[in-house]
Amino acid sequence: DWQRPQGGQYVAYYFDPYTKRLKQYDIGLKDKQVLSTEFALNDKQEVVIAGYYSNNFKFRVSGTLLIILNAHGGSIKKAAYTPFSEAFITTMEGDGKETLEDFYLDHLHVGDSGRVVLVGEQYYVSRFVSTDPTTGRQMVEYRYNFDDVMMHCLDTAAEHLWSIRIPKRQFTNSPTDVHFSYAFAASADGYSITFNDDEASTERLSAGEDTQASLWTGSKNSVTTLCHVTNTGQYSRTTLTDNTSERLLFSPLMTSSGPVGHSVFGFSDSRSYKFCRRR
Repeated sequence: DWQRPQGGQYVAYYFDPYTKRLKQYDIGLKDKQVLSTEFALNDKQEVVIAGYYSNNFKFRVSGTLLIILNAHGGSIKKAAYTPFSEAFITTMEGDGKETLEDFYLDHLHVGDSGRVVLVGEQYYVSRFVSTDPTTGRQMVEYRYNFDDVMMHCLDTAAEHLWSIRIPKRQFTNSPTDVHFSYAFAASADGYSITFNDDEASTERLSAGEDTQASLWTGSKNSVTTLCHVTNTGQYSRTTLTDNTSERLLFSPLMTSSGPVGHSVFGFSDSRSYKFCRRR
């Protein structure tokens, strides 16, 4: 139920196709606002609902929520929210911040151990107004920004086992450009985030020279970056391909979300396509 809640009250529904029955779950999260969620089944056939919440009703992310429904329309097993740590918010936004702005959940992965991994991206639209000095006409430019990715691993008690920021900066003037944002894949040894990037970012970030990625705006003189995160939360960043020689750009929408070793990566320009698999 996506209407603004009264006192943090939400409703979830479970439909059993065999009995043709619809069950309603009333979930109270005090004064919290649910911002974005996904759901999946775990190996016990329990329904796992997880996502982000806000504690100020201003669409700013304050932490994660986890709701688990027992299998086959059973009772509510778990309903809890966990705020981000002060240290993580400082890593993401700098000192003096209490929430994260413009983050949206993209992926929910449930592992065999019951752990839940959430992956979200910072997305927002910027508006720039300029005036032509000759005609006096105002010109409006919209920029669609695809910035940092954050990952959280939750245990079955909804506690954060680890949290990671993956620096990324991209913007485009076209909301339909398929080369922006990122692709996500999970495997037995961890998770991968793949995206187009400025060639200087990986070297600078790996050397600890900066905490912000260089801006990529669609240039083919760029690289495809692969970030690997282990099951224990260790993060590494490498260059997957050099886009300069092929003149093709990585396309997240053309990339499979299967295990990392079996993922098919898609590349394209306006006239041609290429698919490859990492050895």
